[in-house]
Amino acid sequence: MRPVGVVACVVQAWMLLVLMIGSANAQDKTLTEGRPLTRLGDAFPIARGDGQILGGVGTTLQRASPNRAFIPILLVYGVLPETQVGLGTTLSSDPHEADDPHAGDLTGSVRVSIGRETVLLPSFATTLSVTIPTGVDSHATVYELKGYATKTLAFSLYGHLNAAVDVTDRLERDERRARYKLALGMNYVLPELAPLVVAADVFSDQAREVGQTNTTGLEAGVRYRVTSKIYWDAGAGTELAGPRDRSAFFFTTGLTFNFTLGGR
Repeated sequence: MRPVGVVACVVQAWMLLVLMIGSANAQDKTLTEGRPLTRLGDAFPIARGDGQILGGVGTTLQRASPNRAFIPILLVYGVLPETQVGLGTTLSSDPHEADDPHAGDLTGSVRVSIGRETVLLPSFATTLSVTIPTGVDSHATVYELKGYATKTLAFSLYGHLNAAVDVTDRLERDERRARYKLALGMNYVLPELAPLVVAADVFSDQAREVGQTNTTGLEAGVRYRVTSKIYWDAGAGTELAGPRDRSAFFFTTGLTFNFTLGGR
């Protein structure tokens, strides 16, 4: 069976499982950073004392280099009202081929929600993250400043714009000191099945090296609230334009576990 067929079977099996479990009690419109979409997040804040542990597995089918599997791991926690911290890394089956970030790099972040949505203005949030070179073949520290804007477009339909700039402290060859990343997308909470969220986006990442083509692609995914504390998600996409060795197809799936420490 072809890899895409295997992925389709896995998605169908998961969907059947979560539908059999039944709907959770409350609607949830949020998009956790990086899940189910790798590029898109929302501006909704996490409550003080609330946290999430995200674990999953994914695969990417490359156009030039060997295909590889990867395991993303992320912990986020609301330390103050409107403020959360995060710590994450990604492991890879072929760490010498992985970059942006490199396999095993450790990323710490602080995210602050700036304002709630009004009739005219969207919700805003910003994140400052630092990726340190703890991974395989990694040589530089990367600082990222990212902004989020989220606006209600219609009943259960939300639009999101993410814009980020990465700054690298140590360069090789023709690498850029700073480069931008953009993502524009939407998510929709199904009225007939409130715990199920579908989402999609288009994205563009400026090329790492001068003279290379920017990476442009699209992705779509689903996120399902299995219980009040557990979510399942799956997402897939492709890089339509970019360097010769870009991803022809990528897929991720995993679980999110919510927890609460202390009072709010």
